[in-house]
Amino acid sequence: MASELEAYLKTIEDGKFNFEGTSFKDENDARTKIQTAINALRNTPEDESDDIPAFNALGLNYRGFFSNGGNEASTHLDSNGTPYTYN
Repeated sequence: MASELEAYLKTIEDGKFNFEGTSFKDENDARTKIQTAINALRNTPEDESDDIPAFNALGLNYRGFFSNGGNEASTHLDSNGTPYTYN
């Protein structure tokens, strides 16, 4: 994912995008937030504490890309026929 964000960051050329009406103030803000996400992914692979806020700042759902399996239904059912969830 960090490599994909790096490739995307390289496509942001001066004046190429209009950030009006987005969560980014301007081009520089977009670049900064993308670089923050790249740094978060590269610097602490075992720790998500900075990854999730960095993805949120980009409008990306971290769990949409990375899942720890929490709350996913298993194939095992309880006595009521409800799948167990992993926590």
